[in-house]
Amino acid sequence: FIRDRDDPNIMWIATWGGGLDRFDKRTEQFTHHQRVPQKPDSINSNTVFDVYEDSRGKFWVCTDRGLARFDKKTRVFKRFDKNRGLEAKIVHNVLEDNQGFLWFGTDIGLVKFDPQSETVIKIYTREDGLHSHNFFATARGKTRDGQLWFGGFNGLNSFYPQELADNRLTPQV
Repeated sequence: FIRDRDDPNIMWIATWGGGLDRFDKRTEQFTHHQRVPQKPDSINSNTVFDVYEDSRGKFWVCTDRGLARFDKKTRVFKRFDKNRGLEAKIVHNVLEDNQGFLWFGTDIGLVKFDPQSETVIKIYTREDGLHSHNFFATARGKTRDGQLWFGGFNGLNSFYPQELADNRLTPQV
């Protein structure tokens, strides 16, 4: 779960089967955001692995059926799939680097994403130095100096995004 940036009394909770939950500590009430198949602006899936609010206030939801950006005011989800350049079927986790780019641990590798243009910049795979093409849900972290860490099925990957001039990652064990 994460706390809402605009209201510390609001918590956003990723659930494995119940969708995205919003909990208001003041009223002790939950609001459930669940997938409605005939509603394209609902959440992609009720299995939510990770939630993240980036530095621009955009709210990202990682599911077993892809990625969505959630508008907290309108309560509308915008889904990202292969039609929008994101080939991943599963998005396990997300981090923002110091330059404002998002990094998604997915079932096809590590995806660098521009949240401004909402486009995929590059997909990193084993050929780029990853231990695996697949990651664990929420197994991610960022150090104070900007190093990103992603846990996968065959190990741990860490790197400084600003140092990827040769587009290769250096996996850590």
